[in-house]
Amino acid sequence: MKSAVYFKPLPPDMSAEDIGREAVALFEKAGARPKWGKNDLIAVKIHFGEKGNLGHINARTAGVLCRHFMKSGTRPFLTDTNTLYRGQRDNAWNHLMLAHEHGFSIENCGVPVLISDGLKGQSQVPVPVKGELLQQVFLGSDIASSAGIVGLSHFTGHLLTGYGATVKNLGMGCAGRGGKLSQHSDVKPEVKSKSCTACGTCVKWCPAGAITIKGTAIIDLEKCIGCGECFSVCPSAAIKHSWQESSDRLQKKMAEHALGAVSGKEDKSCYFNFLTHFTKDCDCMSCDPPLIPDIGIFFSADPVAVDQAAFDQLRKSQGDDFLARLWPGVNQDEQLSHAIRIGLGSREYDLIET
Repeated sequence: MKSAVYFKPLPPDMSAEDIGREAVALFEKAGARPKWGKNDLIAVKIHFGEKGNLGHINARTAGVLCRHFMKSGTRPFLTDTNTLYRGQRDNAWNHLMLAHEHGFSIENCGVPVLISDGLKGQSQVPVPVKGELLQQVFLGSDIASSAGIVGLSHFTGHLLTGYGATVKNLGMGCAGRGGKLSQHSDVKPEVKSKSCTACGTCVKWCPAGAITIKGTAIIDLEKCIGCGECFSVCPSAAIKHSWQESSDRLQKKMAEHALGAVSGKEDKSCYFNFLTHFTKDCDCMSCDPPLIPDIGIFFSADPVAVDQAAFDQLRKSQGDDFLARLWPGVNQDEQLSHAIRIGLGSREYDLIET
């Protein structure tokens, strides 16, 4: 049976509150909504945006949704987990300060903000999964303890997976430090010595202390945790990855972590994709101008179908395989193909436009 995906196209220049109200309308339109009970603690999984990023889902949009969820007697909380790389979100203190700076406060959103994996990303619990690569995954403890999940995902490009949406928000975004390390363990970068200027930027940003400068940057692969930060920050594009091997395995592990995130919560979870302010890189980067006009909001109880529908509408709007042009070395199809194999959801869907 095909999964239902509800879609609302968005006109330009809508306010954050109006976008939130359109998302609420999609939620209400859906026939199969989450089976939440009174006082259920619901993790509203979102990305608060790295410092300088303006393309993430707006706090006031999230607030409209959270206040609506509370009308059913549930107790939602906005949440994310800490990053592997050094930055404004690598510990809960900095992360919460940045979230507040971006407007994610009780005053704006009506609900508290929690960092689900604790102060330094080590508050995590093992969750068993029936994956092809993994038999257990480590998730942020607050997300694992919640009764259900609402995925508020910003659909963007991504340097390691081609794009990021619901499956990535669940898999990478719900993982504690151990889960993130597991997913990135196969991503091993190399330095193109002819391009390297020995500027030291990668040394400054490497969270594992795996890079030294000896004429050019040298990466100690034994210390490397595969976070991709060096690739992101290198000003001379001197870092490369073995995309064919590492990206595929990362996407598989990401899908298996997503399976763990929703395990036991399937009938109490639902997923939004916001295909707005689309950029080549994810919200972990400083904000770039959008590459295309806003397309709309997608909603479903199926995390795979909601990603496939957004992917298809993006491709339709651009008339070609737009993501392959952005990241030509990445097989961005692997995350959904593997998600189907492990039973996370279905690619078959009926698109219901409102």
